[in-house]
Amino acid sequence: ATAKALGHEMASRQAEFVDCSLQGCALRLGPGEELKSRLKEIGNGRSLFVLSCVGSLSSVSLRLAGYVPDSGNSRGEGEGNSAEEKSTTPHETTNDVIHLNQHFEILSLVGTICSDGLHLHISLGDRTGAVIGGHLIKGEVFTTAEILLGELRGAELHRPLDTRTGYPELAVRPSTSADAIPPS
Repeated sequence: ATAKALGHEMASRQAEFVDCSLQGCALRLGPGEELKSRLKEIGNGRSLFVLSCVGSLSSVSLRLAGYVPDSGNSRGEGEGNSAEEKSTTPHETTNDVIHLNQHFEILSLVGTICSDGLHLHISLGDRTGAVIGGHLIKGEVFTTAEILLGELRGAELHRPLDTRTGYPELAVRPSTSADAIPPS
């Protein structure tokens, strides 16, 4: 597509912007807890995003940049994705998923959490100070994970499949919940 055509497509799309309020919440995960599954459990029925996370992991699985969904195969955040299950060495293919069993400090964790999916990116430091990061598939807490979350009130986050990317992508809409707090 030409730059002009892409610009027209972007201009013709309605922006997904919903005015809402924010409430914070905090939690701590302990040794042995699985980071992503606990966040999914906490996010059930809520529209959350990660404000901050510090702590450590004893193992992690990451999908590195450059992943391309299999042709004709939607890639959800659920279990059973073969690319997420295979162990590879870094930079072996354009669809790298790595599994590392060593201690890491959590340097950052960012992303969105909603009932129908999570999208989390993490940066980790190893014992030499080297940093690695990517899309979090799973991570086991070593000592602690101290997490601050923001909860949107008045807006709902969802992750429907975007056929343009092959991924479930973020969609924002006004809340339909009776207990939604309107923005002030």
